[in-house]
Amino acid sequence: MHVVRLAMLFIILTLVVGCGPGRDHFDSAEWKASDQNGRRKVAIDLIDRKLALGKDRAEVIELLGEPDVSESDWIKYYIDSSRFRILDRQFMLVSFDKASGKAMYVTLADD
Repeated sequence: MHVVRLAMLFIILTLVVGCGPGRDHFDSAEWKASDQNGRRKVAIDLIDRKLALGKDRAEVIELLGEPDVSESDWIKYYIDSSRFRILDRQFMLVSFDKASGKAMYVTLADD
């Protein structure tokens, strides 16, 4: 009897945990409307799903909005202004191929 109860409890807990909220998915409008801390929630999904790769600079800016810092072959979006990051701020970097002008990688890094 105890084994059955334990098995039922295990199944219920598995369903509750499995049906809980998942990782936030990238949404362009949400990204543009979010502050730097809000951006952090969806940046990993954007990178994992390679949503910016192969796009030119104008397409990336249409997707993500105006960058915080821009150079000829990369753009940077700050994604974390946490009070716990005293010296470094985390950012997402989109790097463009010089020949094609297409985004060749997107990564997270610290200033």
